Amino acid sequence: MLLWRGQVVAVMRLLPVAAAALLLAGCLDDTAPAAPPPRLYGDAQAVFADSVADRQSAERSYVVPEGKGLLLIRATYTVNGTAEFDLTDPNGVKRQSEDVDEAKTADNVTWAQIRNPEPGGWTLSVKVAGSARYAFGFYVAGNATATAETLYKDAKFRVAKKVAGAESDTQSINVPVGTSSLKIRATYVVDGAASFELFGATRLSERDDAVSGHGEAQDSVWYEKTNPLPGTYEFDWSVSGDAEFAFGVYY
Repeated sequence: MLLWRGQVVAVMRLLPVAAAALLLAGCLDDTAPAAPPPRLYGDAQAVFADSVADRQSAERSYVVPEGKGLLLIRATYTVNGTAEFDLTDPNGVKRQSEDVDEAKTADNVTWAQIRNPEPGGWTLSVKVAGSARYAFGFYVAGNATATAETLYKDAKFRVAKKVAGAESDTQSINVPVGTSSLKIRATYVVDGAASFELFGATRLSERDDAVSGHGEAQDSVWYEKTNPLPGTYEFDWSVSGDAEFAFGVYY
């Protein structure tokens, strides 16, 4: 077919437009790679991220500065196989652990949350058998709050402890004859499970608190009684997880 000169010029002018349309429609190159996803946890103080095709055993440490009030680790991962994620504090104590035994996906979860973290190197270790993609973002914020060791030093009796793991105990409180008022103040932060219970002189329960998950109390009046029965009271506590608490007894 013969084209007049004007027709040839018109066709040439249309070719770039047609090519652009085909490109936008994805018809010119359907194998072009997609744009890479945005980097996860770009606002974190440190990121531990990788893609594993077969096996991996790796670890990464982050130094928490002194005087920080919170260490937060957020996680996104996809595992096809098995994996172990462990967080160890500067004293070598395992503070968080997760075992993945089959295919699992986590989308930007709060993987660890440590109040008043010890300054120094916190280590995240990763072991993978199979394929996996993961990213852990380390965040530190705030100033350290009063610790159990410093609270209620003026009390007649105090129970103060920091626990990482599982622990329980019972303390006896002797309430003298003629006591006009018995008051217990409490401060605690629990991540896990905990119970705090007070038994009176007759061995009946006077107050019982159970915490599951995350719980806090900030210098609250946990127990108060006028003209309490004299005798031996018992304070029972048990923790499974991470907890820091202080109870001050005043009379």
